[in-house]
Amino acid sequence: MSRSHESDDVHALMEAPLAVQRELLARWGLPEAGLLILMSKCLGRCFFCAQRVVTDPPADMITRWDPVDAWLEGNREQKLERLCLGGTEPPTHPDFYRTLKRAQEVGFREVELMTSGVQLAHPVIVQRWWEHGVRDICAPIYGASAAEHDRVVQVSGHWDRLVRGLDLACRRGMTVHLHTLALRRTLDALPALARYVAERWGARLALAPLRPKDMFDYRAEAVGFDALAATLADSDVSLTGFPSCVLPDKPRAAPLLIEVYFRGQRTTYAEACATCAARDRCPGLVAMHARAYGDAGLSPR
Repeated sequence: MSRSHESDDVHALMEAPLAVQRELLARWGLPEAGLLILMSKCLGRCFFCAQRVVTDPPADMITRWDPVDAWLEGNREQKLERLCLGGTEPPTHPDFYRTLKRAQEVGFREVELMTSGVQLAHPVIVQRWWEHGVRDICAPIYGASAAEHDRVVQVSGHWDRLVRGLDLACRRGMTVHLHTLALRRTLDALPALARYVAERWGARLALAPLRPKDMFDYRAEAVGFDALAATLADSDVSLTGFPSCVLPDKPRAAPLLIEVYFRGQRTTYAEACATCAARDRCPGLVAMHARAYGDAGLSPR
């Protein structure tokens, strides 16, 4: 799977031992935690992501247990309390529960899990995750209805299972964090989605830019900053992965897993950013977005 659009620095962070991760996160001003990636089978068929290596990965792409075990053992010395567990879909990994159990044994007290959420639609699963330390769920959502969400994920019934799972997780005491992407095909429905997330789960929807990949036409699917600002001016959302001058009144807070995931895109600065007084504190913009839209929608200080 090509990494041509992705950040080498973030890949290095995710592949580093705990001690190095601790130093890098502190340097970036991010919360202290361990970041572990489990590559396994995804349960979605999202138009912007689904490829054979994601939906049906070969055996050599599924994360092996031995390096996971060795990485976790590093926490006996580091004594971190929070584990952020990401990947394609960690709960489908053959060593998912083994990983959670070993994490508890080496001192991790709570787990922030990136997941599609569909496996949470069963009370027994929710309880089992809780007993294994899962306290935060980070999940994507693409619409306030099955028709909107499933059109993106391309799996019938996905939204129904996601919503039921999030309801059960909340009732058990887990905190849910929902994020979505700035897509042309869902742009008009974003305000309604933000309201739905707030009203149903008491959460603020996090919005991130589309991640460029070689399997779709980025310009045809990505949203320009002007259109995004006009649509979301009155919506209660947070932004992650966007330049600081895009909807500057919106908060930039996101759980660590979501923040790191969307830092994983290769970024750049447009020509208009050259003299911006906020450049040293701005993450820049996705390199592919700059190629497609140039300076449009940027307001340098």
